[in-house]
Amino acid sequence: MGAASNRNSSYHLPDPFPMPCLSGGILAMWRDWWKESGEYDDQMTEWGSEQFEMSLRIWRCGGSVEAVPCSRVGHMFRGQRPYSFHGEAAARNKKRLI
Repeated sequence: MGAASNRNSSYHLPDPFPMPCLSGGILAMWRDWWKESGEYDDQMTEWGSEQFEMSLRIWRCGGSVEAVPCSRVGHMFRGQRPYSFHGEAAARNKKRLI
């Protein structure tokens, strides 16, 4: 059978591809772009819809949103939230986008 490098010599990692929107809470960008774009909207409270707001801002400022296939993201799920979630805050955030 041979070494894995010989068997897989024709394989290449898939290229990044454009996406219309970020996934919530999973993003990476250059710090200078983050700072220059205005960071998070300070009028949005808690969490909810920030991925839509940030995606729209990226597109309006000439950037692009790309998915990087085969990237790895770790996430630790908790048994329960250590904080309260206020549905009205998420609804307010969504209204800021409309």
